[in-house]
Amino acid sequence: MRQLQVHPASVEPAECRAALSRDGYVLLRNLVPRAEVESVAREVRQVLTRAGVCQPDGVLLDPSWSEKHPVFGQASRLVGFHRLPYGPQLRTFMRATFGERLYSLPTKILRAVGPSSTYTTSGRYAHCDFDFWQVDDMLTTWLPLQEIGPELGGLALLPGSQLGPPHPLELLPDEPAEWATSRFLPGDVLVFHCLTFHAALPNRTPTVRLSGDFRWQAATTPVPKELINGIPDDGGEAYAGALRNEPWWEPVPADAAIAAPRSGPPPAPRSALVAVHPDRFVAR
Repeated sequence: MRQLQVHPASVEPAECRAALSRDGYVLLRNLVPRAEVESVAREVRQVLTRAGVCQPDGVLLDPSWSEKHPVFGQASRLVGFHRLPYGPQLRTFMRATFGERLYSLPTKILRAVGPSSTYTTSGRYAHCDFDFWQVDDMLTTWLPLQEIGPELGGLALLPGSQLGPPHPLELLPDEPAEWATSRFLPGDVLVFHCLTFHAALPNRTPTVRLSGDFRWQAATTPVPKELINGIPDDGGEAYAGALRNEPWWEPVPADAAIAAPRSGPPPAPRSALVAVHPDRFVAR
């Protein structure tokens, strides 16, 4: 397996846009303050520890653990976790690099993945986000909440796959030669395009691996309503009730475009950030 190219947090926006267009991703070292990320990891482990899921050091105790466990929702709602994409470093970088009208989608996704010997998470299947959401130029920022080396697994990408044809949804082999990963540190940010194929690597340790997915969208690009209001839809922006009094929180822009319900075959992607392979085009 290859190594992802690493950029310093001071990298120029134009270089990042070129890397995303060429490789489908940008990996930034130490963009977010490490102490903030590690604080969130401690909070998540405290929730899991109180529920008997793991030890304070993250070693799994409950072999039935998965992200369907009742306590997972409690950990996912932690205010500190939701704050991460609204911090000045990440928010400023994303807007300076990919557009001032970019906003963080409310549905933040905590990943708390146990040992692969206990279950296979859906993230182990190679996929791209466009195939699930059909949203043009959606960007994901993946943040490791702890140091994640080869044994703990982390995320792997297929560089350049955003330029290629569709791939089948299939379980990623343990050591895919053409794919790339890295040793990730708290504070790192991996940005990738919605057409970039990616998958989680197996967790070969006895501990729960912690990371977070935070998606970004231009306000002018339509997104499905469930990405704003969440599932189930309570009639308003997801988590707004819990976060609206936080000084760092931003609501979804009032003029953000909402996609009409779709019927028929999946649409072909359109992109201002990457070239789209002709095999992806079908009737809209």
